[in-house]
Amino acid sequence: MKKTVSVIISQPPTTEQVQILGIGQQIPDGAILLGTISVGTTGFTSRGRCTYDRVLNYAITQAQAIGGNIMQIRLHTAPTPHNLCHEITVDVYTLPN
Repeated sequence: MKKTVSVIISQPPTTEQVQILGIGQQIPDGAILLGTISVGTTGFTSRGRCTYDRVLNYAITQAQAIGGNIMQIRLHTAPTPHNLCHEITVDVYTLPN
C-alpha cells in the first residue's frame, strides 16, 4: 500500500477513539485541522492488503499518531478491474476537550 501523511500542526499522539465523518459531513465547531492522510495502491498491492477496513484502520492509526480524534473522509475510490484496492484521503482534526 502507498501511504502519505501530511502534517500541518503537530500534536502529541492520542489513544482516544477517532470519530469518522463521511464525505460532506459537518466538522464540529472548534475542530482544528492537523493534516491529511492518503492510503492507496502502489500498483503492485494485492487485493487482501487494501480492503476498505484495512485502509480505514491504517488511517485511524495514523490520525491517532498525529493527535487526531476526528477524521473526515474527503475521497474514497472503490476497487475497479484495473485497480483492486480501496483508496481513501482523509482530513484529520482534533477537537480539544
